[in-house]
Amino acid sequence: PQAFKLSTIRKAYGIAAGDPNFQATDDCSVVLKYLPDVPIYVVAGDEYNMKVTQPVDVVITDKLFQLASTAAPRQADEAAYRELLSGKTLVVFGGSYGIGADIATLAESYGASVYALGRSTTGTHVENPVHVEEALSKAYGETGRIDY
Repeated sequence: PQAFKLSTIRKAYGIAAGDPNFQATDDCSVVLKYLPDVPIYVVAGDEYNMKVTQPVDVVITDKLFQLASTAAPRQADEAAYRELLSGKTLVVFGGSYGIGADIATLAESYGASVYALGRSTTGTHVENPVHVEEALSKAYGETGRIDY
């Protein structure tokens, strides 16, 4: 992920708009080229924080999470799961089948109100902001909260 002050990114793109040879691959390259005096920093992030830009990235990210699921820490005490989930609201996009459906089923078994959403079961397309907004609004409207 890349982040800039709004004034910085506006200024960089403003200058770039006047360049007939403007080409960029990302916002960072625009700031670097057109505002070279603005410092740019790299910040370490979580290795599981995946960048989703294109619809295919959702599929790839899901597969990576499936592969990484064996590395997830396990809590041996079921009471701890119940304490974390009882009375909570969980929204699972991609909850039609596979890992998403398994997460939904487990969370429900520990007392969570679960909204398992997916293309094949609820017609919810995660790449459609309206679908996401409707799903979150429904969960919040019915439970008054979204915890996970």
